[in-house]
Amino acid sequence: MNLALFIRKNPSPQTLLARSYAATCPESYEPATEAEAAAWESAQLAAGWTPAPLPEPEPAVAPIRFDNWLDFVRHVQAKAPGVYERVVGAALQSPPLFIWLSKAMGQGEMFLDHPETIAGFAALVSGGVITQAERDAIFTR
Repeated sequence: MNLALFIRKNPSPQTLLARSYAATCPESYEPATEAEAAAWESAQLAAGWTPAPLPEPEPAVAPIRFDNWLDFVRHVQAKAPGVYERVVGAALQSPPLFIWLSKAMGQGEMFLDHPETIAGFAALVSGGVITQAERDAIFTR
């Protein structure tokens, strides 16, 4: 068993400490037990080793959600003027797009992190209805 596997299987305080110096740990070192890993860590600390601080976790980003279709349309019109009108125009000529748009309008709530929403906007970009920059603008607060 290698150190990375050991760390993942044993999330103890010792293994959390081990994460900060995993890069300096020799690949050949394979602790048989958690006690052996703790003893190795103690020896490293006694030798003057100072663990690197663990990186700060990235803050969670709340998904953009709308209570109703009208709020979503207002958001789109504010972030990417003209996009909504182009999408509606394209939907009148494309049955699959019309069905996707109809389903979205009928949902009541609109979630930009929903897989169908993400896939629908990806199709709009790949179909040339909107640009990637317009899609990115819509998906930001």
